[in-house]
Amino acid sequence: MEYLLIGIATAFNVLVIQWKLERKRYADGIFDALLLILLSGVMGGSLGGLIIGSSIALMVLSYLIVPVIIVLVIGSITYFIFRVKGKLKP
Repeated sequence: MEYLLIGIATAFNVLVIQWKLERKRYADGIFDALLLILLSGVMGGSLGGLIIGSSIALMVLSYLIVPVIIVLVIGSITYFIFRVKGKLKP
């Protein structure tokens, strides 16, 4: 079960890092990658430490990506509202 948790957290971290690099957010992507490597290295002495390190990296990564998703959703809703009201042409 512990290995499954480490695998899920690490896979999610890597996928989000790849997503950021594909969208040219190099500073965020490099920061997340270095954070994941650093925490995994420092906390890798035991299985519990590795779980904590991967989880912390996942939380920091989530904190950095959630505002981007919120802005995209709000922008899409605003665009839709303006299109429905006829104030914005396609």
